[in-house]
Parts: sequence; structure tokens; C-alpha cells
Amino acid sequence: MSRNRSRTEAFKIYGLTPKNPRSSLSAMSEDPPGAALSLWQDEFRMVDGRMIYERSSWGDWFDGPSRRECFKHLAWARRHLDGKINVVISTRKWTENGYVRTDSFARPGVIMRVVHLDPVTGAFRLEQVLPEKKAA
Repeated sequence: MSRNRSRTEAFKIYGLTPKNPRSSLSAMSEDPPGAALSLWQDEFRMVDGRMIYERSSWGDWFDGPSRRECFKHLAWARRHLDGKINVVISTRKWTENGYVRTDSFARPGVIMRVVHLDPVTGAFRLEQVLPEKKAA
């Protein structure tokens, strides 16, 4: 797993360029088709041997262009990529001013699928796509 200093560098591993290098949480490309989303490492959980990332509401997300862009990219991935997206993992630390992103890195072997998306409430659920088992 290679570490990157910025989300932009991590998105580039997938051949994607975020619209706004400072604030974009996602990136997509129609040609070649692909999408990736930046997710907090500490918010993943394991269920039945697969990673799950789930938000039940907008919570602490600022209602700005990056959030709207993120949901647009997730909806596009559902329509054009069978819901499959790449992930950029971001780590963070707590400071007196709140959380600060400390690192971002690509995980090319990890594919997530958008299985639920509600742009009104901000809820979404991503489930890891496990590699198919090869027949013996």
C-alpha cells in the first residue's frame, strides 16, 4: 500500500483528477469510465468478511459543492459502473479545531459497490466487492 501526501495524488493512481484539489472528496471520468471516493479509514467496519462504509445522514458534512459532487459521482457510478467505485483512504487526527486529514492513499485492490444512496438524507452504504473464488 503506497502512501500519498494528498487526495489528489491518490486519485491519480486511478487515473482520476478531482475537480477541486483542495476540497473534492471524489473524482470520476467518463472516458475511460471510473470513479473514486475519499473515505475516512476509521469509519470502515468489517461484516461477514467484507468492508462496509455507511453513513446514515449528512451528519457533520458541510453542505457545499464537494458534498453535492460526491453524491453526483456515487449516482453516476450506480448507473454506469454497476455501482463499483475505487477508494482513497484518508487518515485523520483530532485537534482543538476538529479533525484534520493527515494522509491519503489509494487501495487499488479494494473495490466498493454503492448499494444504497439517498441524497436527501445523506445516507449511503458501500460494500466491498470480494474477488470471485476460482474453481478448483
